[in-house]
Amino acid sequence: MSVAVASMQRLHFTPDTVYEGQFNLLREEDMLETIQLSADGELGQYITFEKDYVIFTGYEQSVRYKLSLPESLPPGKHYAYIYADQGFATTEDSVSSRLRLGYKIEVFSPYPEKYIKAALDIRPGKDNAIGVSAIVQNLGTEAIEQVVPTVTITNGPIEVASVELAPKPVGVTETSYFEDVIRLGDLQGGVYRATAAIAYDDQQLEVVRDFVIGTPLELYVETPVFRAGDINNFVINVRNLWDKQVMDASVSAVVRSGDKTVASFSTPSFDIGAFDTERVTAYFDARTLAPGTYQALLALTHDGETIETVIPIEVVNQGDYQKKLQLLEQPASLFSKGSSGVAIGLGVLIFFNAILAVIVITKLVRRKPDATTTADEAVISFIRKARGMGFTEDEIKQKLQKDGWANAVIERALKR
Repeated sequence: MSVAVASMQRLHFTPDTVYEGQFNLLREEDMLETIQLSADGELGQYITFEKDYVIFTGYEQSVRYKLSLPESLPPGKHYAYIYADQGFATTEDSVSSRLRLGYKIEVFSPYPEKYIKAALDIRPGKDNAIGVSAIVQNLGTEAIEQVVPTVTITNGPIEVASVELAPKPVGVTETSYFEDVIRLGDLQGGVYRATAAIAYDDQQLEVVRDFVIGTPLELYVETPVFRAGDINNFVINVRNLWDKQVMDASVSAVVRSGDKTVASFSTPSFDIGAFDTERVTAYFDARTLAPGTYQALLALTHDGETIETVIPIEVVNQGDYQKKLQLLEQPASLFSKGSSGVAIGLGVLIFFNAILAVIVITKLVRRKPDATTTADEAVISFIRKARGMGFTEDEIKQKLQKDGWANAVIERALKR
């Protein structure tokens, strides 16, 4: 086995300088082998060797290299890594492998008198109030009398808002926070960009941060009723409300009974086109669960963001499963807009038969002046039937929301 000796070298940056260095390898056995050499890291391109390998004989071997520094480097620490790879041959009784040894070179380029690093933090809140924080660190050798960050919010080419944060001095080695709240008014959901232009002593640094307003995705469970003693398909529909594709989304779920987790599962990752809906399936293991109502915590993850929602689900005996589905699997009917241009109904669940559904639709279409009353009557009738079949209010509400009914209509009907 080989080990590296003097595993790190620190250098002070001098422009256009060539450093010659070496490190040593030690091992416990005297044998002939070839060690391959390579360089990596930001400064790896400036490392050269006489040969890209060394022949290792004896117990110790030196590795020589040259580091040719460029004309300039940005202030701060920069690194190169030299790797010595020891190979092992494959035999009938073994699998080939290798041992990689690393040697680190650090080059420090000094900071000028006035030099800052900065970051920008954006915290979307309620009612489109955006909390902004510009974090400024003084890495220079002198204090900065005044730092003035100006944050501009844009949506594509359109400037939405701009605010100058209260200026303040930043001492040597200090880190200062510049904070404010920007109220953006009524905005559509989407991806926005915040740009902080940070002015200090006739210099300026720009920091950019993209952020999201609103929720681009919404989800609902297709059928919240599952069979006890079985592995069930857990089908989730995820709808993209935005005009751009969402990549690499996924849904995970934790099923709870009170404070106890009784099951967990997740979907594969998936993409959703603009204004599209993706139907994804996970597998819910209810083989050890007793019939009853459980809470499913669903977490929809995309672009580093997580949207969480809790829905009630029901686990039932095999004999009761079809009865529950009898209502839930009925399709919804959507109605066209009336002459006023206002939608007179988002949907009626067909819970009698085809003839009754036609009657209901006809009434809704013809009674344009009294569409709200008709919609309420349809929902109330549905709720009464659902209650009679043993469905809970949460299950009824979820079904109505899934089929497009407005929350105001649902709430009025549930109180009747």
